[in-house]
Amino acid sequence: MGDPAGRDVPDAVRRMLLTDTDPDSDVREAVAAHPDLTTGLRDLLAEDPDMFVRNAIAARTDTPADLRERLVAGLEPDSPVAERLRSVAAPVRALREQRSCRP
Repeated sequence: MGDPAGRDVPDAVRRMLLTDTDPDSDVREAVAAHPDLTTGLRDLLAEDPDMFVRNAIAARTDTPADLRERLVAGLEPDSPVAERLRSVAAPVRALREQRSCRP
């Protein structure tokens, strides 16, 4: 996949992932969960219209906490997926706050 920032992602791939060119959200979800996903594609798929694709991005260990929190905030409040992701995001948020309070 080349450039870790995802800048080398061909425009055709970007269009395929974010348009009706590939209407199969399962394909986009599989790409979102792939361990070698570039940062650029991760950020691109974080904007996917399909909730399950966004959930796959939120569940990644390499997803920054602020992006994860934004994705979780967009989930249905009673969703079991939202509850699980909130349980992961809360300790991360607490740790970040603790670090910011250090002298």
